[in-house]
Amino acid sequence: MILGDCFVQGYNNFFDSRDNNVLLVHGVVTGRGKIEGLKYLHAWIEIGDKVIDTTMSLFAKGFPKDVYYRLAQADEKEMFKYNKPKAIEKILKYETYGPWEIELEKYIGKSK
Repeated sequence: MILGDCFVQGYNNFFDSRDNNVLLVHGVVTGRGKIEGLKYLHAWIEIGDKVIDTTMSLFAKGFPKDVYYRLAQADEKEMFKYNKPKAIEKILKYETYGPWEIELEKYIGKSK
C-alpha cells in the first residue's frame, strides 16, 4: 500500500492534542490542481467545528470544518471519526496508523 504521511501526522496530532473532544478522521477527499478530480484517502483531526490538517500549511493551525469539507470535496458518507478509546482499539487491532475500515479499501494506493 502506498501512502503519504497524512495518517502518521493525523495520529500524532490526535494523540498530542489535550482537547478531550478531539476526533481522528479517516476519509476520502478529491484533489485539485494537478490531481483535479482524483479521489484519495486522507487523515486529519477535528476539534469542534475546526479541522487541523498539518499536511498543508493553510490548515495546520486550524480551519473551519465546513470550508475544509467544501474545499476538499470531502464526503461524510466516506468518513470515519474516532475518539481516543476507539482509535486506540483500532490501532491495537490493526497495528497501523490507518486506514482501518473496509469501506475505504477501494482507495488504498491513493493517499496523500
